[in-house]
Amino acid sequence: MRLVGSLFSGIRAILAVVGQQKEGATPKSYQTAEADEESNRIPPFVRASVQIPSGVEIRKSKAEKNEEAKYQLWTLRFSASSLTIAALTLISLIVYAWITKRMWTEMQRQTTIQSETEINSERAWIGIDVPITIDAVAVKGDRVAIEGHYSLKNFGHGPAVKVVQRGNFVYDPSNLKGTEREAAFYCDSSVKFATGTVPVGGSSEEPPPFGYTLFPDKWHDEPIEYNGPVSTLKFLQFIGCAAYLDQFKAVHWTRFCMMRKPGDTDSIPKLDFCSLYNDTDSKPDRQNRN
Repeated sequence: MRLVGSLFSGIRAILAVVGQQKEGATPKSYQTAEADEESNRIPPFVRASVQIPSGVEIRKSKAEKNEEAKYQLWTLRFSASSLTIAALTLISLIVYAWITKRMWTEMQRQTTIQSETEINSERAWIGIDVPITIDAVAVKGDRVAIEGHYSLKNFGHGPAVKVVQRGNFVYDPSNLKGTEREAAFYCDSSVKFATGTVPVGGSSEEPPPFGYTLFPDKWHDEPIEYNGPVSTLKFLQFIGCAAYLDQFKAVHWTRFCMMRKPGDTDSIPKLDFCSLYNDTDSKPDRQNRN
């Protein structure tokens, strides 16, 4: 029985090999042999390394050296030219920026001047109309009482609002520093009353703006009532200042000064304009105010 089984196993193996050959398959053992034969035909890989001696000096011909020197010279010249062009370009840009800034500044200045000119031609202008006039002088001992008047007028084309004036006779006109302080005080206090910025202390509320309104070509009479030392009659210098707001809500002031004429001995002296303190604001404080 074993012999028969071995026989049948051999027959099956032969039949399997025959079937593979019919299908075009190659037996594994045949494939292995063929691969071995193919590998034997491949030549062996050879790796070689070549080292160049470090001490070898490469000699150049004279022509090559000349060409290399010319190349370096032209490279240097080109670099210098590029640097010069870049520097000139930078300088040109700086000059152009400076000229542009000057032109812009001048244009802004001209625009401001034109704007101010247009505003000044339309705004209110307060000035003294009737000069300071002395109406009565009464001397009692070392005191003197003076009464007088003057008038302010709107010479502009727009209304003047919050018109406030302050002024008085100067005690000692020979004291130039004191007179300068008084002249500044009259304008400063007039502006504060016209704008409602009078300083107050404690918990007191800041008073509202004071003043009256003057329309174009209208005037307002201002009385003078003075009581002081009799030495006032020596110079009889009166300094006043009127502050107001125009229709553009800009703050302006006009200062005026008149004094006794030299050598005048009349009991009711006449006054003439002073050489100082007859001026107006040059840069109005343009602010929006309620």
